[in-house]
Amino acid sequence: MDDFKRFRLRNVLSCIIESVVKRGDETICDQPITRFTAQSPPDISVRDYMERLYRYSKCSVECLVLALIYIDRFIQSSNIQVNSLTIHRILLTSVVLAAKTYDDNFYTNTHYARVGGIPVEELNCLEIEFLFSIGFSLYVSCEDYLRYHTEIYKHSMSRVCNLCSGLDIPMLCMSESNDSSFVMRYGDGRDCSPTNVNYNVMSY
Repeated sequence: MDDFKRFRLRNVLSCIIESVVKRGDETICDQPITRFTAQSPPDISVRDYMERLYRYSKCSVECLVLALIYIDRFIQSSNIQVNSLTIHRILLTSVVLAAKTYDDNFYTNTHYARVGGIPVEELNCLEIEFLFSIGFSLYVSCEDYLRYHTEIYKHSMSRVCNLCSGLDIPMLCMSESNDSSFVMRYGDGRDCSPTNVNYNVMSY
């Protein structure tokens, strides 16, 4: 996947997360204060914050997809609402966990904390609480990854969101061969390069 495709995928991911934040902000006054809650919304937008995490943590774009999966698990397993006061810490923690779990190379929490704009002691606590909230469920099966990637693709191809409509990110689909591989394919049927994706979809 080239740099432009990675950028488009990050753009769609940011849009999806921003929509979750917008829904959470509707009931923000009713939400309890937690370790993930900021005193006021940070000056940096979710989109710019994700770009900062991606650029300076040097994580893979697949790591950001995994972070979205982890955030979904976090929402389902905790009482913490994702809104403009909590998303930055939640996003930072999920990216750190995804990078440590799936990327070959990752940094120390000291570096991630500096990138995320919080003390390393705070990041350590956030990481522990996040892990306990999701029951240390960091494994993502190929099927789950494919399901989320498909939803991301559908979002990019929908006409609901003006920012993402027509971005035409490649979709992951099963290969027609019987070698348990995926194919990256555009909406018009064109295959991406490389054509075949190893069954370990984290490696493409």
